Amino acid sequence: MPYFRALRQEAPHIFKIFGPLLISQYAQIANGIIDTAMAARLGTVELGGVAVGVAIWMPVYMFVIGILISVLILVAQSHGAGNRDGAVVLGHQGLWMGGVLGLAASCIIIPLSQYAAWFGADAQLMQTSRAYIWSVAWGLPLGGMAVSLRFFCEGQNVVFPVTVMAVIIVGCKTILNYALMFGNLGAPALGVQGCGLSSAISMGLLLLMLAFYISFSKHFAARRFMRHIQWPRFQTIKQFFKLGLPVAFGITSEYLVASVITIFISTTTVTAVAAHQVAFSCMMLFFATPAALSMAASIRVGNLWGEKHVAESRDAIKGIMALSVIIGLVFTVLMLAGAPSLAYMFSKDTAVALLAASALRFGAFFQLADSMQVCLNGVLRGVGDTTAPFVITAIVYWLFCIPVGYVLSGMPLPWGLGLSPDLLGIRGWWLSLTISLFIVSFLLARRVRHTFWLVAK
Repeated sequence: MPYFRALRQEAPHIFKIFGPLLISQYAQIANGIIDTAMAARLGTVELGGVAVGVAIWMPVYMFVIGILISVLILVAQSHGAGNRDGAVVLGHQGLWMGGVLGLAASCIIIPLSQYAAWFGADAQLMQTSRAYIWSVAWGLPLGGMAVSLRFFCEGQNVVFPVTVMAVIIVGCKTILNYALMFGNLGAPALGVQGCGLSSAISMGLLLLMLAFYISFSKHFAARRFMRHIQWPRFQTIKQFFKLGLPVAFGITSEYLVASVITIFISTTTVTAVAAHQVAFSCMMLFFATPAALSMAASIRVGNLWGEKHVAESRDAIKGIMALSVIIGLVFTVLMLAGAPSLAYMFSKDTAVALLAASALRFGAFFQLADSMQVCLNGVLRGVGDTTAPFVITAIVYWLFCIPVGYVLSGMPLPWGLGLSPDLLGIRGWWLSLTISLFIVSFLLARRVRHTFWLVAK
């Protein structure tokens, strides 16, 4: 079936999942924006403390979420196969694993907050970030359990109620920040501690809402999830780790690649670092859309794979990839046409904005490549293929993207070799990133073709 015909056929199924997931993605982004805006009202040190704190706890929490994506994969396949009892078992095991992993994350970020001063950060800044991290840490076990229940619902195509809860949490988070950070509504003024505590409470509220919905909604009436929670089954948890660890390591690898690039750029000029951060922030505004489509692809393909509908899976993949290309092209055009306006949204410094706009134009096709590769990743996750995508992306990013970006950006080489920094500068990094994503897309597409067209019957 041609790609765009497949898209017309698949659209009712995929948009039913994709639409709510997209709103959920932007709700999560809104929480971060709210924290930043409210922390800025406390002062520069407090804003910096929250920024450092987020930089410490968020990568660890994202690693936990990466592992828990295995719950989504297996529940989607079980739901597709019509095995509701199996989905409940997976949900129970995911709940245990989410709690334990969240507790482990808390035990990791608290010591990290103590030793971060070794990197030479300002003492007052680190004291502020520690207060924030200690408050957040209380909520991570609850957050891990909430993520597990969220994936349990979404794996069974129950996405709209979860989106409604995500939007409610944005409102709750805003009110909690207003009360706990500034001492309003009869609450004590806790400053950045209040910001962290509101995040922890929000995680607990989301867990309660999900548990209540699963317990009393008609969708789960046949198998009351909370009636009898089974004890941990280590064979199932082992299966979760087998599927989830490559995803978690892949997320961590991407974080580290971005950090390494930023560190290299920081050795040049302040303007270059600021411009790169502006360009990166602009890209992240658009990333939520392909990320939501990737999650929808995992659910849709996982359901069809569980049903053993190989032909329908192929049509769904064609439709999903057609949509990913459309999204990528639209964002590429927006980036090419609106680069200066986007850059000035984040910085009023003319030199920074002009350099950021130049980098955005250079990396405009990054949007197309990123949209394709993230959706191909989602397709492969739907069938439980997580190790190969991690290996492919890690090799391309570390053995191609970083070295090529280093050379193209004019970083110093032995014996005085290397390009002039004035030739490309930070644009060399964005060019390298874009080329790398196209290579990853090509390799993942070959993997999808092998899995669904050459092997599957």
